Amino acid sequence: MARCLNMGWCGPQDLVYGFDPNNLAAALTTGNWKRKAVMRQDRHGLLYAWVAKGEETEGKRRAVYVVTVKRLDGEGGRCYGRDFYSLEAALRYANGRDGSGFGRFTRPMGRMILNDRGARLFGGEAGADGYARFLTRVVESILAVDPSMEKHVCRHGITLHPDVEGRKSCGRKSDLPARITVRCYKSKDQVAARFHLFPKERGSARGSMRAVRMPVSQPGQKKYNGGNSARGASVA
Repeated sequence: MARCLNMGWCGPQDLVYGFDPNNLAAALTTGNWKRKAVMRQDRHGLLYAWVAKGEETEGKRRAVYVVTVKRLDGEGGRCYGRDFYSLEAALRYANGRDGSGFGRFTRPMGRMILNDRGARLFGGEAGADGYARFLTRVVESILAVDPSMEKHVCRHGITLHPDVEGRKSCGRKSDLPARITVRCYKSKDQVAARFHLFPKERGSARGSMRAVRMPVSQPGQKKYNGGNSARGASVA
């Protein structure tokens, strides 16, 4: 007998409505899974995952939690996505914490990937989204100080401490810290440069914030710890 699932209405994070950075969370929990999604990445590109609740309508009626994983960029690679009879199991899978292939062959998007696709996703339509505007200002402020960082930012991305995303990044009620540390990468793991950005101080370029390039730790020096993220940047 064919299995029948009734999925009901799509949640706000479903890609049927298009991609919106405001729908992203660092992890899915029992409190946010109905409206949030997570992004992970493998060697082929970016992956977008979310959980939706459905119901089996044939035989014994019971709730089913479907994890959908869509590739936002890149080609090839594995196809992911599973369904579960337990919400907790679905959340562990979507967060890459259950030892499945999705968790083993992908990693959290701890780095803001600003390649061509990533730039369109997070900064290309900055006018409508406060966090996207903030990311655009971060990149512009760094490039105003050191234009040579453009090739690194576009190819390998930057990191910001995850606490920054949860804060109000624009307007009079902005609660950003006085200083943010940002890392630019020149390879998968190698840092090209580290910058201190001061969101509340104006930079030399119009609309940018003040940025100062800092020395990168050399081999033998104490390893830089990025707080909650293995490759994250600290927030002062």
